[in-house]
Amino acid sequence: MDKVHLLVLVHGMWGNPMHLAELARAAREAHADPSLDGTSLQVLVAETVRGDSTFDGIDWGGERVAAEVFLCISIVNMNLPAIQVMETVNGLKAEGKRVVRFSITGYSLGGLISRYCIG
Repeated sequence: MDKVHLLVLVHGMWGNPMHLAELARAAREAHADPSLDGTSLQVLVAETVRGDSTFDGIDWGGERVAAEVFLCISIVNMNLPAIQVMETVNGLKAEGKRVVRFSITGYSLGGLISRYCIG
C-alpha cells in the first residue's frame, strides 16, 4: 500500500485557491520524489471557502474544510480540483493508497480556519 502525506493549504479573507497555486506548485516540485520511507506528498488547496463565504465565520469555514479533507482522503486522484473531486468519490484504497501523515497550513483567516478544522 502506498503511503501519502496530505498537505492542506487554506487561503485568507476574500481569498481564492489561486492565491495558493504557487505554494502548491513549489511543494509538489520540492517533494516530487517519495521520502526515504516511501511516503509521497499530495497537496489539497481548499476550495470550499472562497470569496464572500469567508464571512460565514471561522467555525463554518473550518467545518467546510474538514468535509473537503475527508472527501479528499476518499477519492482516487487527489490532484483534481474540488469540483471534480465531488464527482470522483471512489476511494484511495482502490489505488492502494492511505494517508499516514497530515499537515494543514493557512495564512490570515485561513490560519484560524485551519486551527478550527484540526479541532
